[in-house]
Amino acid sequence: MANIITLFNTKGGCGKSTAAFNLPFVFSSLYGDKSLVIDCDSQCNSSNKLLAYADRPKYTLYDVICGKDPALATAKALVSSRMNTRPKYFNVDCIAADKKLENANLLKKGNESGFGENLSKFISDNKYNWVFIDMPPKNQTLNRIIFKNVAEYILVPFSSDIDSVTAYNDLIEIIEEARSHNPALSIMGTYLARYMANCSVDKDIAGILEEFDDYINCPIPQSSDIKESTYLIKPISFYRPSSKGRIAFEELAEHIKKKAKE
Repeated sequence: MANIITLFNTKGGCGKSTAAFNLPFVFSSLYGDKSLVIDCDSQCNSSNKLLAYADRPKYTLYDVICGKDPALATAKALVSSRMNTRPKYFNVDCIAADKKLENANLLKKGNESGFGENLSKFISDNKYNWVFIDMPPKNQTLNRIIFKNVAEYILVPFSSDIDSVTAYNDLIEIIEEARSHNPALSIMGTYLARYMANCSVDKDIAGILEEFDDYINCPIPQSSDIKESTYLIKPISFYRPSSKGRIAFEELAEHIKKKAKE
């Protein structure tokens, strides 16, 4: 059975899209797992990278919410594993976001319950091991649809600033509300993204997060290798084997695997 993980924080700029881009390829390279990335953010950061070399389907996540078969909106992500090699498929698929997702009135006209059932069947039929959902920070209607009908786990990336930490209370309120519809929804963990080990503020923020029961002590560094790999549309798994960014994402994947259901 697939583990369905939403990457969510009520504050933007926390590294959700970076994780959605890199984690599926870490699981593919380490374990041979198959993943689906669902981009819910109308900025389309995840899907623009994952589908940069793909033939994009006519349909998007918005169409799936409105009743279209998820298969018609799903494309294979193609990336290069080495410099100057042709992009290839590494067991990662993607359903792209759409600017229509910003329109609450349009979303309310969708087939919400049917969406959850159709997506669950599609995930099962395609034997995905992991589903990563890149969530928008403030889209209340879409967040409710995803948390109520699809999500199992919530993975919370934090940027190293106090605003990110103080936003945690808002996040908990949203999750508690979602649990009234989906009691099985749980926080898989919180972790610090864009971490600078030589910065006193980052160390202080890490100390605050360590007090959280669900903290995953696996900070993702603010490093040039992650920035470069993102710019080159090359997942960190295939970029500089000994890089700190790659090692950190692999450690995070190991934590996720331990916390997830078999």
